[in-house]
Amino acid sequence: MFGSGDAREGWERDRGDVTVWSRNCHWYDGGLSGLYGLVPAARPAKSALTEKDLSRWKLIAEFQARLAAVAGPTPAGTWADPRRELAQSDYLSLLLFGLFNPVVEAMRGLCAASHLRRVQEEICAPPVSLGSFSEAQAVVAPELLQKVFAELAAERRDALERVAAHDLRRSGAGSTGGSARSRRM
Repeated sequence: MFGSGDAREGWERDRGDVTVWSRNCHWYDGGLSGLYGLVPAARPAKSALTEKDLSRWKLIAEFQARLAAVAGPTPAGTWADPRRELAQSDYLSLLLFGLFNPVVEAMRGLCAASHLRRVQEEICAPPVSLGSFSEAQAVVAPELLQKVFAELAAERRDALERVAAHDLRRSGAGSTGGSARSRRM
């Protein structure tokens, strides 16, 4: 299978004239059935997420404030249904939280994180089920995010212009007046 002399000690299984090297597979020997071969190894069990594993709480709070300013006081459409437990702002905040925390690898991880006390206090009030999260993907209004991102882009542009103007004044003040010696001449 792999070239001889491969230094992968401890991962070798000798089966007659074939030597199998693998870290991602296990050898399956079916006993009386006579079936044998390689099968994918089970993934190692992941440890449960804790609040210490997660970060960027302040960025989420700032995002929520901007989202509330853009969205308005009352939800519209399907988000106004009183039976809906997951609010649009909670969904978007949880989604952004997942992007900021790579330790949360997928939608299941986000839903699991929603059971943590601090996540419930700061990001989404009730724990989020897989079904609610999945449905929210289909009904979320991307226009809200466009407005928030446009606002952030405008702030960034203004900040860059202020910095550039400040740098220009600072560097231009010394060169426009010239030195004191050249003015006397």
